[in-house]
Amino acid sequence: MLELIAAGLAGVVVGVFTGIVPGIHPNTVIFGSLPLYPASGLEFLVFAALVTGLSVSHTFHDFLPSIFLGVPEAEVALSSMPGQEMASEGRGVEAFRCTVIGGAASAATMLGLIPVLALVLKPVYSTLSSVMHFILVFLLVFLVFRSDKPSSAAVVAALSGGLGVVAFGSGVNEQFVLVPVFAGLFAAPSILSGLKVRSRVSSGEASEPDIEAVSSGFLGAASGLVAGVLPGAGPAVSTSLLLPFVESSREKFLAAMGGVNTSDILASFLALFLIGRPRSGASVALQSLSQVSKGSILAVVGVSLICVGCSACVAWYSGPVIEELFSRVDSRLLFGLAGLSLVSVTFVLTGPMGLLVLVVSSLIGVAALVSGSRAVCMSVLIVPSILLFSGLQLI
Repeated sequence: MLELIAAGLAGVVVGVFTGIVPGIHPNTVIFGSLPLYPASGLEFLVFAALVTGLSVSHTFHDFLPSIFLGVPEAEVALSSMPGQEMASEGRGVEAFRCTVIGGAASAATMLGLIPVLALVLKPVYSTLSSVMHFILVFLLVFLVFRSDKPSSAAVVAALSGGLGVVAFGSGVNEQFVLVPVFAGLFAAPSILSGLKVRSRVSSGEASEPDIEAVSSGFLGAASGLVAGVLPGAGPAVSTSLLLPFVESSREKFLAAMGGVNTSDILASFLALFLIGRPRSGASVALQSLSQVSKGSILAVVGVSLICVGCSACVAWYSGPVIEELFSRVDSRLLFGLAGLSLVSVTFVLTGPMGLLVLVVSSLIGVAALVSGSRAVCMSVLIVPSILLFSGLQLI
């Protein structure tokens, strides 16, 4: 057990890196490490603990580029505006700590819900499977009309959905096809946007957030549970569903965002355990390596809860340090290194065809960023899932 905890804590450290470097997604690191796994000599559970720690830690730290640099990943894109506003007032660390409070509160909620989910999730999912394609169609339509520009969002949704269908039916290695898809849709637009402007962060005094924000973290847990169970419904999607129920307070909104992000990854591990369906890049990677047993997933869930506590503590106290770091470093250097690593990893894992997918998905991602409809890019997974549940064949 100590070996698993040590691996989980090592993952937490890596997750801090993927969180603070804009454009680096944990899926890139996880899938990039898969070819090295057989030669590493690591037991499956040890590697799973490493992946778990990385994934959990990333959910706490990926708000930092959003708040301090203004260039978020899709999962936390909605946090950019209130986070930046507070950062401009010298309250950037406080804004970040609101997301940490929300993440910790949602993790505690998920822990309490495990016995209930163990009883109801599988029968409920089995019942919904027959109508899942209708649920996903409704979800996609909701996302389109929830956007500020529904017509633009519809175009982005159609392009992303088409990309998903073609990519999964292309000659790209199925184990790694999501690397260029997600890198292009979500990471590349942030990197390209960040390369345009040289910016440095103005640091301020660290202050304590309102502890009442914890209540929004509980609400975020419920929304993140939806994201972690429904196919194709990631944090960006579930956050759109959450917005009508969140109070206008910036602090509580950020806490809710933190809750969604953390509960989503925990729910994806539970979904793998309870219904045998991977709902995140991390769980897909684990399932691709081994026949995942209930015992191994229980160990993963246990390690993830330990990693939540460690990640929350690291995030809480590292906020001022990262703010100071961002204030000293030209952000364009960070974005440039992130872009170079994305292209390199994509080529190594997927070859020339993967680079083509990266270019196409990047164009769609930039269009989504410009039109303010990044959440609908998740149709890259939703549309193939609709076809799958409706019994239609992918290309």
